[in-house]
Amino acid sequence: MDFIFALRERGVPEENLTKMEEDKIDCDVARLLNEEELSKYIPRYGDRVFAKNWMPAKRRKMKLPAAQNQKKKYGFGNRNAETKTRKIELGWMNYQDSSYKQVRRPKGGGTREIVVQKEDTMSSVLNVGKSLFFPNGESAKGNADHFTFMLCGSGSEDPLKEDQTIGSLYEATHFRILRLYVCTRLKDQESDEIDTILTLKKPRHASTPDDGPCTSGCNDQNRSQTLQSPPLMHVSSIDVLQSSEEVVCLGNDVDTSFDMVSDTLVDSPVHVDFVVDETTTDVVPFNSDPDVFPGNSIHESTNAEETVPEDTMSVPSQAVDSQEPESFFENPRNVTESETVVIRRVHCVNDMIQAFSDKNILHANVTFKRVLENGEEEAGIGDGVLQDCVTEFWHIFYATRTCGTTFKIPTLHHTYQEREWQAVARIFVLGWLRFGYLPIQLAPPFLKEALSLPSETSLMEAYFSYISQAEKDVLSEALQDFQNADMDEVLSVLSSHSCTVLPKEKNLQKILEEIAHKEMVQQPAYIIKCWRPILQSVGENMTAERLEQITNDLQPKARNVAKNLKFPLSMPPSETTVSNHLLRFIRERDQKELGLFLRYCTGSDLFLSKTIHVTFKEMSEFTRRPIAHTCTQQLELASDCSTYAEFRAEFCSVLNSGVWVMDIL
Repeated sequence: MDFIFALRERGVPEENLTKMEEDKIDCDVARLLNEEELSKYIPRYGDRVFAKNWMPAKRRKMKLPAAQNQKKKYGFGNRNAETKTRKIELGWMNYQDSSYKQVRRPKGGGTREIVVQKEDTMSSVLNVGKSLFFPNGESAKGNADHFTFMLCGSGSEDPLKEDQTIGSLYEATHFRILRLYVCTRLKDQESDEIDTILTLKKPRHASTPDDGPCTSGCNDQNRSQTLQSPPLMHVSSIDVLQSSEEVVCLGNDVDTSFDMVSDTLVDSPVHVDFVVDETTTDVVPFNSDPDVFPGNSIHESTNAEETVPEDTMSVPSQAVDSQEPESFFENPRNVTESETVVIRRVHCVNDMIQAFSDKNILHANVTFKRVLENGEEEAGIGDGVLQDCVTEFWHIFYATRTCGTTFKIPTLHHTYQEREWQAVARIFVLGWLRFGYLPIQLAPPFLKEALSLPSETSLMEAYFSYISQAEKDVLSEALQDFQNADMDEVLSVLSSHSCTVLPKEKNLQKILEEIAHKEMVQQPAYIIKCWRPILQSVGENMTAERLEQITNDLQPKARNVAKNLKFPLSMPPSETTVSNHLLRFIRERDQKELGLFLRYCTGSDLFLSKTIHVTFKEMSEFTRRPIAHTCTQQLELASDCSTYAEFRAEFCSVLNSGVWVMDIL
């Protein structure tokens, strides 16, 4: 019997082979047995794998020769193998307020995927774009005859040559999918006309009256209101050209007023935003000091002087282009309202998923209130609570919705559908834009795919940080010295990752690269699809190299944390001793413990380059412990602690307790 003979050649004990013949265990039956049943006949794991993949000689002869059975390589020996078409993405950008802005889908724009011939020229693609965005010559922006058209590439306002072909453009850019934009502009629109227009941005939602600006960055709970509240804005009886999304006020000698009570207003680099109230005729101008760095996208307004031009009546009405409000990414300083999200500490992930399932939440000035395990509201409020909630969310998310060790990959779950995954992406965006927080434990290949960033580096380095250290050691030894590797361990590791190919010295590297791509890119493809539309603008302002630099800078390092401590200028000897204890304590911590220290002091377990102000206070031996104020990044220490061992024990006790209650407003 060929099957028994093959096993005998591999050294399977004779008594086991005799028992297989008695029980009529042939190759077909062996494939139907599970591991436990087959191990009774074949004790060694490698022999069991061989038995399940063994094929009789007759069947092997029926297979085609290897040279005939191989598929022809793509593009060689077959004129029809090379495709003559390519897929491109086509969008619409309209000129408004001195720049081109993308028209969103509700206004007839959006991004369309079309298939074109490689020989098609830019002029033919432009005609296709006209028919898509101006069906029958009409669109939400007006008639096609009133506009000039040109075709531009992504990130450029320079028109493409009309005779340039799609194929040549692909060869020049090497993009995986080419994105082009149909750029339109009113024929009678001049660049200097835009500067004379004062626009009134209508807020998506209204806010409740506020007694005054919040100087600490925290919002009082009385200011909160649901996102679906009706607007409270009124427009006076002046010459107004109103569209569905914004109101443009035109007038010669018209005095306009702001109502700084109903809404918190923020200026824009292009628009002069104000609210019109028909009860007064005074102009209440304002100014702000915006900061474009992520983490400071919402600012309060202060009063300043503004002059309204007197020649705005001469601007033609069609020069004003009605447009859907810009997205949160394009203009994070839109007029916003306060939105308070209540998070139960024991249900942090579920409550945040529920809150961020609302598509409009990124347009609100979100503050967080937390409910403790005993049902009482936490007294703390402000950015410190927000950072701690986001940090807590990602910690629980890593533990419950990802796989991996050093690097994590989100995994599919039947309770997480498109709505839930998009909510996670909005939490990602909020953390980055509000205070520069990134979930750096997510594997770089996954992050780059979600952010639509090119990735030219090998997956193997990231994959070895994704699997366990024991699996990494086994596979590394096999790659270095396959002949002396423990094959039982190698086969066990590969089987746990659903590998069905018998590894050999020549194909092991390729097998591992395929498994890495499957587990880090292919399996989370649905999650990437849900995240990409929301993370698109974050990725557009970032490169792969910049992402690697950011993730490296955000990792807590003892030297960086120590440099960001700020002590009082003059300290008595006892406080100097305590400050030295603190510096020594930080230098002895590993990365995980440094993350706990940063979270205790700032609300975030990542190094966000925030200065921690250290102060000292007289405390008794009974009440002596470190006290942190996350909103102001202040650390309060006892002014007297004689030994470093006592200081370390007290600080570690606080950090490891995990019971941190923000009870100071």
